[in-house]
Amino acid sequence: MKNLFVFFWLMVIFIVASCKKEGTITPVEQVHLVTLDIPDGFPQLLLNPSNPLSEEGIALGRKLYYDPILSNTGQSCSSCHFQSNSFSHSAANSLAHVNLAWHEAFLWNGSVEGTLEDAMLFEVNDFFSTDLTNLQLHATYPNEFKKVFGSNVISSQKVAFALAQFVRTMISAESRFDKYLKGEVMLSASELNGMDIFLTERGDCF
Repeated sequence: MKNLFVFFWLMVIFIVASCKKEGTITPVEQVHLVTLDIPDGFPQLLLNPSNPLSEEGIALGRKLYYDPILSNTGQSCSSCHFQSNSFSHSAANSLAHVNLAWHEAFLWNGSVEGTLEDAMLFEVNDFFSTDLTNLQLHATYPNEFKKVFGSNVISSQKVAFALAQFVRTMISAESRFDKYLKGEVMLSASELNGMDIFLTERGDCF
């Protein structure tokens, strides 16, 4: 009976150890968390507690943003959102991917509401129709997702979360308009006229 009792506890210890070993995937807690610097005059940042910002998550989101693997047509997010044009594209009428961290309605008509993660999930599922198999079979992506989310199984939600982390870092600051508001520079006559058009019924842009 004593030997049976010892055997039983040895088996329990072995099973627990085995489960722990199988589940030893780099947990989210081990990533390097990031706090964004918010420029003066900006409102409180809208963060998603279920998707904490990390160096690894932002890097993964940036890689996905520039990778045509997201689409089935050879396009990436950056194909329509040029960094040199404030992450927009005038010929394609693409909205600028800047300061979206403060938005709760997205697309040109605000038809996607919620968090930045909801907007990116729309991009993954509806706009790009991303084939997750291509990501899952990729040489490096599974391990990169594992580092950020604790599992190498790639889902649309995880892709959206990674993209949201990167897009959340696209914050404008110290533009000529920012400096104008702080009294550091004067706008040209053309710029002042453009501001008046933008902020009044002349252009109805606001």
